[in-house]
Amino acid sequence: MRILFEHANYFKYTKDQEYTQNYDDCLIARLCFEVGDDSKFDLIKNELESIYRKLKPKTLVLFPFSHLSNELMAMKEAEKAFLGLAEALKEAGVEVIVLPFGTNKGYQLCIKEHKLNNMFRHF
Repeated sequence: MRILFEHANYFKYTKDQEYTQNYDDCLIARLCFEVGDDSKFDLIKNELESIYRKLKPKTLVLFPFSHLSNELMAMKEAEKAFLGLAEALKEAGVEVIVLPFGTNKGYQLCIKEHKLNNMFRHF
């Protein structure tokens, strides 16, 4: 698992040039599921929750992002893990937004200015 975190003032995404959604003060987590990540589920969930609670954004945006690795988990398995992770975070009280899996998305974001505005994790 590779995760790129970005703490944003705002994040706007468009799907299929039709649907647009805007989020203010959010933590974007670009998630890349790799082979073997299913055994790291609790570790990954705890790290996402910990960073969310530390930075205190309004929402955590889970953004499936396969571009961080060349050892990808099979797509159906990755989508199942992605949705399971989102559900576990919601059950833990995290305000979660889930972006569509396996689709092209356009986006704009404005990153906050502080020392933890960009972080990377590799499990």
